[in-house]
Amino acid sequence: MSMWKKTLGKLYDSKLFWIIVSLLGSICLWVYVTSVETEVTETTLYGLPVQFVGEDALRESKGLIISDVSADTVQVTLQGSIRELSKLDERNVTAYIDVTELEARSYSYPVQLQFPDSVNASDVSIIRRVPDNITFTVENVKQRTIDVMGVFNGTVAEGYVSEPITTNPSTIDIYGAESVINQVAYALVTIDRQDVSSTITYDSTYQLIDTEGNIMETDGITMSTDQVQVTMVVNVTKEVALSVDILDGGGASVENAVVDIEPSSILLSGDAQQLEGINRIVLSTIDLSLVDDTFEETYTIILDNGITNESGVTEATVTVTIRGLEKTEMTIDNISIIGQTEGTTATLMTQSITVTLRGPAAILEQVRPEDVRAEADMTNFNNRSGQVSVPVRIYVDGFESVGAVGEYSVIISVS
Repeated sequence: MSMWKKTLGKLYDSKLFWIIVSLLGSICLWVYVTSVETEVTETTLYGLPVQFVGEDALRESKGLIISDVSADTVQVTLQGSIRELSKLDERNVTAYIDVTELEARSYSYPVQLQFPDSVNASDVSIIRRVPDNITFTVENVKQRTIDVMGVFNGTVAEGYVSEPITTNPSTIDIYGAESVINQVAYALVTIDRQDVSSTITYDSTYQLIDTEGNIMETDGITMSTDQVQVTMVVNVTKEVALSVDILDGGGASVENAVVDIEPSSILLSGDAQQLEGINRIVLSTIDLSLVDDTFEETYTIILDNGITNESGVTEATVTVTIRGLEKTEMTIDNISIIGQTEGTTATLMTQSITVTLRGPAAILEQVRPEDVRAEADMTNFNNRSGQVSVPVRIYVDGFESVGAVGEYSVIISVS
């Protein structure tokens, strides 16, 4: 027994013994690991993005684009050795479909997988894809120019008014699959503000609206710009009266003229500083010497640049009625010629004219024919020859409140 112990003791102390033991252990471990690593198993990769290889070349060389893709990601179950599968995960495996040689029509293909170079792809097989196939359409690329429209969903402060929204640019270019691009009607910018009292300008994104008025997704659509500059001019408003200027004449003054204007005022909008100096809008100047009893005329309402007529009325009717005066007719022969140039002979052919005089009744009764005279001014007629009709101006001497109504002329022979 003691000899056996001595023998074992010598063996334990021997380096050769431990070398043999270590070698045997390594062999056993290698055999175990090798058998485990080569064991066939399965693993599932989730949410692999689907890529289309050759999509850029397809668009550039054939003018085609991918659309209506049924799924953006796939779930793939792989079978292989533990050693090879351990090298794979969602970060280094690519799911793809090669579209380089495709033409314009619909397709349904399973995804292919690309593994890292360190993986022996022949030792890995795909046993399940979810979904089995990816359906998609290859179709023509289309480009269109669409309008950008603005909508104001808000309020302006009291005494202010907003102008239509404008954008810069006013149109944008879009391109993508023909079936998608054909659905786009316009681009929409929306302003949501309350109690706005000044002009708004800012850069804004926009939404694409389809032909049925619904908001569209922009996936698969390329746009020439992501933002547009939006401007909404906000102006102050002001009620301004319409009026006419009155020239006294024909025995009547502004006190005798009853003026009615329809409409009497309009609502204007514009820059506050510009509107501050506008207190009335003069439609015309009316000479009372040309107004008999009643005068009526319609005038176009003319505004300065930058001012907007918010009332929408573009014309106004003016009625002038003479009150408190009487009229009488009188024939006069006191007619003179003035403004005749040297070398021109002017002979009065008209011997008398009948004029209508107007004024207060008590004063009108005092006027006699010898108080009334007519004066023909030849200034603008000296270069003519023969008989010409020359306007005359009527004077009532000594009676300031009496005047002639209407226009008069005489015939003068010029040589």
